[in-house]
Amino acid sequence: MSKVSDEIKIKIYNASKVLQKKAGTGKVSAAKIKEAEKIIEDNTVNFVPIALDYLKDLNAAMETARKQKGEEKDRLHNITLPIMHLKSTGTVFKYPLVSELSDITLTFLETAKKLDEDVLAIVDAHRNLVQAILAAEMKSSGGAKGKAMKAEMTSVCDRYMKKHNISRK
Repeated sequence: MSKVSDEIKIKIYNASKVLQKKAGTGKVSAAKIKEAEKIIEDNTVNFVPIALDYLKDLNAAMETARKQKGEEKDRLHNITLPIMHLKSTGTVFKYPLVSELSDITLTFLETAKKLDEDVLAIVDAHRNLVQAILAAEMKSSGGAKGKAMKAEMTSVCDRYMKKHNISRK
């Protein structure tokens, strides 16, 4: 977990009655968990085209944000959405570094709460890092390079928050 996200309080939301009715309540059996883990482990889907589609969506959202079209909250949502997809799918498709960097960026966006040129530059850096990971087919934590990428991304976010007197919640 990133330094940024470690210091933010987490809200837990209870599932709605509709979701509980669809998914059920109670514990998931150990057999079902093992079955799901096996499916994830044996997964051979090529993540790169999926991730590139998310990056294409991110590029479009960034372009719209730079033109300042629409409400700021909508622009922020449109930037956040493809990053959420990258975070949620990266590890499943054996690209945990993509998920970890996306977590750092999402936590930052939730904390910054606005889109100025510096925020957009940080999102650009995130996009460039993900593209580099995909190009190198870095299907792991990335070793020393991955650690350096995460540290630098966290540092950039921290510097922005310090510069703009934004405290972590």
